[in-house]
Amino acid sequence: MPVTAQRQRNREQETVDLPGRRDARVHTELTAASRWALWSWRCGIATLGVFSFVPVASALAPALREDWMDPLLPSWGMSSIAAGFVAALLVMFSTRLRRNARAAWTASDANARVIVAISALISLALGVIAAWALSGGFPLHIDDMTQAVQARIFAQGRPWLQTPANPEFTSTLLIVDHGGKTFSQFPPGWSAFLALGELVHAPWLIAPLLGALITVTGFWMARALGEDRTFAAVLAVLLAVNPWLILNAATQMNHLGAAAFITIASALLIGACGPTSRPGWLIVSGFCIGLAATMRPLDAAAFAGPAAVWLSLRAIRGRRADLIAYLGGLIIPITLLGAYNQLTTGGALTFGYEAQWGAIHGLGFHDAPWGPPHTALRGIGYLNKYLLRLQLVLFESPVPALLAPIVALALARKLSSGDRYLLASSAALCAGYVLYWHEGEYLGPRFLLPLAPVILLWTARLPRALRGVFGSPLAARFGGAWIAVAFLAGFGRLPRVAAELKSSAPLRRIDAAAMSRAVGARSALVFVPSAWAAQLAPRLWALGVPHRDAQILVDSTDLCALDERVSLLEADGIRGPEVVLHLRSLSRLAAQTPRCRQREASERRGTWSLLPFLQARDGNTYVRDLNERDEIMLRRHPGPYYVVRPDATFGSRKPQLVRFDVDSARRVWATIRASTAASQTFKNPSRSDDTATVDRRLRH
Repeated sequence: MPVTAQRQRNREQETVDLPGRRDARVHTELTAASRWALWSWRCGIATLGVFSFVPVASALAPALREDWMDPLLPSWGMSSIAAGFVAALLVMFSTRLRRNARAAWTASDANARVIVAISALISLALGVIAAWALSGGFPLHIDDMTQAVQARIFAQGRPWLQTPANPEFTSTLLIVDHGGKTFSQFPPGWSAFLALGELVHAPWLIAPLLGALITVTGFWMARALGEDRTFAAVLAVLLAVNPWLILNAATQMNHLGAAAFITIASALLIGACGPTSRPGWLIVSGFCIGLAATMRPLDAAAFAGPAAVWLSLRAIRGRRADLIAYLGGLIIPITLLGAYNQLTTGGALTFGYEAQWGAIHGLGFHDAPWGPPHTALRGIGYLNKYLLRLQLVLFESPVPALLAPIVALALARKLSSGDRYLLASSAALCAGYVLYWHEGEYLGPRFLLPLAPVILLWTARLPRALRGVFGSPLAARFGGAWIAVAFLAGFGRLPRVAAELKSSAPLRRIDAAAMSRAVGARSALVFVPSAWAAQLAPRLWALGVPHRDAQILVDSTDLCALDERVSLLEADGIRGPEVVLHLRSLSRLAAQTPRCRQREASERRGTWSLLPFLQARDGNTYVRDLNERDEIMLRRHPGPYYVVRPDATFGSRKPQLVRFDVDSARRVWATIRASTAASQTFKNPSRSDDTATVDRRLRH
């Protein structure tokens, strides 16, 4: 995306002087509008600074307070002073370093594209290494495991699976069983990209490839903003070796994919909105933001909204073709997204998570699908925690990562139209996640990942901002040295962070296909023991209990009493709203029943999530072990039958398949049935104070 000298001069004409930032020697009278703009800008920077450094979440929503928040300010103060001291020493006494830096800067201007290509290869290599060395190529979070299951469905050439007659054996929290169709609750775009990786048995490769694409696109975006090749190459290097992006490339979460296409769309939009019309770029830009919407609609909307405003203003001034081109590219993926929603949920605007959880999953301040209600103070507290965590994870450094970009913003003399677009979109993204009820904490504030290129862009602008204020090359060199020190200080923490990720979620690093090959299991029915609560929730869903009510019951009710009552409901064939009425008045049982003792013994033996097994490509059928209800599956499947058991040496971390002893299991089940044979009608127990809270929550 080259920027000619003429175009760069034209872009300089589009920049806006910030009120009060002109040369102090020139006397200017600020208009009311200018004073308002200056006041708004200063308030925005001050608010960003407070939310990035002060743990106000503890005061706004005390439940959000965590121990790691308390020592942040003293720690950041000392580390910033130390980084400044080291940077000053480097600038003052390292003459040779200055000569080498000047030579490197000159060389980078001449070989910028080579540097970008090398940076992209480094980004790809680091992402692949992280995906294998740290994650083992496995999806480890429930979100990416669910999308990996959907990717397998897409790889089979189908948008969904037919819901089985007894979905409780295969249902999971984030997989929807709706209208006879089974599919992921997430938008389909990311799973479609993972399906491309499934075709070559390498879905883990998609995220590192898109991480490398962000590196290249960051260079394009800087050039579109009018930066020189050297600056753009520096930004590409920062993106290539950024620890936060690399760690996210080790996952199969959809955040990196959305961030990649948002960055592409932004770079093309900024490059196209110059004096010369470039409708082709705008078509591709709209298409890319539409692709991001098929992965993370809120993230895409945060960047598409300001783009629509920008292009609409240009249309008023006679550039209607630009807006039409952008919308023309956008409508293609949006139409495909709407068609997928129509096929799965029955409504073009109804997403899977709304079909699964209802309107309470949407934006706003209301009851949440699980956990406490979402309030405005809680949402603001979330944003505060996101920014505090971002300070820690962006460079994995003891030096606060947002100090450099905030200072650069505060000292900025001019903002181009592209800068204003990126800042408006960033603010819209933050505001959007204030309205979202779930706290997105995984490898840092994952909801803010699309902001990484913007943050690093302003980080790289710190040297120029300091030189503009102090008028000295020493100030610029100090800014560059400070960034280098802050970044390099994180290398000491990276081994610990990598070790934590490598040791995380051991029970989800399961290669079911390797397990089946080890015992020669083919076309087998495999029972996967699950935690007691993980058995009850799908059974409640199968009885027609809404997901949120089922979650409340499992979290708030004695599991033994709940299991006994659910078993009676299943035996009597009761379904629908009547089920909740029968479950409201549960009280703790006076004594453990044979069924409950069997459940506890099974849980002590070892339990696993079903999701890693649903991703297997070995031709076996994996279902949840539901104890005496397994008889349903035994009647339908001809065998052979296996069950997952912990390894004698490594325990649950390395499970194995063993033959399922049907006769022994049936003897246990017969004992359980005999113990409840006399309880075939419902006798509502007296209500107790312990069940009043559950009843109120269900009614609410």
